[in-house]
Amino acid sequence: MSYETFVFYDGQAAEIASNIAPYGGNFIPSDTAVLVNCKDGDVHAAVIFNHFENNSVEATMAVNGFVSPAFIKTVYQFIFETQGKQVLLMWTSKENNGMNRIHRKLGHQQSGTCPHLFGDEDGVLWTMTRTDWMLKSKFS
Repeated sequence: MSYETFVFYDGQAAEIASNIAPYGGNFIPSDTAVLVNCKDGDVHAAVIFNHFENNSVEATMAVNGFVSPAFIKTVYQFIFETQGKQVLLMWTSKENNGMNRIHRKLGHQQSGTCPHLFGDEDGVLWTMTRTDWMLKSKFS
């Protein structure tokens, strides 16, 4: 079976997001969207989007194994084409070397840090602009 991508919005997305990222508890906004990448019924990756404000959207990514290039392309299309946003914002722990490596590989720019964003760990802000996605990304 090939990889499949599912999109969930609003209340249903908030429920799924709370199961993927239980640390959010009741604080997951109702204007949430989730893209889920599955193969043979197993979730391999999920991206939770929220804070659809102005020209940007914040996202959190969870990866469990391989992520298909088609899924990555769908994520960017969702942000920049479907939602019409100009900037993707993603926070990652400075200590999460694997996720930081993925951000660099995807062409995201390290745009800042925030002390103690994740308790004792500092946060790193990664961004991708619509222009960078269109000009530089192999997933555009």
